[in-house]
Amino acid sequence: MVMIVEVDKSASGVVADAESIVRLHRADAGGMCLGCYELWCAFAWHPCPRLRWAQMVLAESAGR
Repeated sequence: MVMIVEVDKSASGVVADAESIVRLHRADAGGMCLGCYELWCAFAWHPCPRLRWAQMVLAESAGR
């Protein structure tokens, strides 16, 4: 998996991206990530790598 991170974004822009990822990536009844399927037609178990990244960013921003 390749994840592209824009380095010229402000911290608030990265947090906004993380918040939108958390809203979109939710589990279906079978435990798969609906956000990955709906946005990229990819199958991933919930929590997916994108959601784990977003949760890490939000946890780090809450600690500041």
